[in-house]
Amino acid sequence: MEAQSNKKIQRVAKSMGWMLQRHEDKFAMGVPDLSFVSTYKTGWIEVKFTRGDQKLKIRPAQIHWMCDRAKNDIFRAYLVCECDDKWLAAQIVEEDRRTMLDGIKPATFNRLERAHEGTLPEVLSFIQN
Repeated sequence: MEAQSNKKIQRVAKSMGWMLQRHEDKFAMGVPDLSFVSTYKTGWIEVKFTRGDQKLKIRPAQIHWMCDRAKNDIFRAYLVCECDDKWLAAQIVEEDRRTMLDGIKPATFNRLERAHEGTLPEVLSFIQN
């Protein structure tokens, strides 16, 4: 299901003029699924899919990768989740590390410091701005 969410993100982001690169690295642990360049930003997106109130399956290596790079605000990493009929996104900051390691569900997604909910174009606009 994450593969389908990933394809939806790529389709909508490209229609917004973004350049995207999908990553599958078997040797570097925790690297997010996509890197992007939009009008205003460059960053990384980790894509997740869940149903109902199931926990997002985020490996510790993924959490550490995103939080470590957020420390000096040079790289922007985003967690984007498709859940039922809505999309959730958050710019990951160092302060999110403990919350993410404890486990995130759609109902608790707003515990992340910089979270947003909406349609996929709204979520991508949140990331772009």
